[in-house]
Amino acid sequence: MFTVIGVMLGGMLIGFLLRRQEFSWIGKVITLLIWALLFLLGIEVGGNRRIVEGLATLG
Repeated sequence: MFTVIGVMLGGMLIGFLLRRQEFSWIGKVITLLIWALLFLLGIEVGGNRRIVEGLATLG
């Protein structure tokens, strides 16, 4: 928990220090990372037998 908060605060500090820089490519990097996280989440869910067997009852 503290690690996640520390990483977030560190990112905020770096963003604050570099706020005058132009990062036109950052949107593409964020989109790519979100797609990678969704893919990894799909792998994790697909590998969980209980979730896959219970798909018929979800929703």
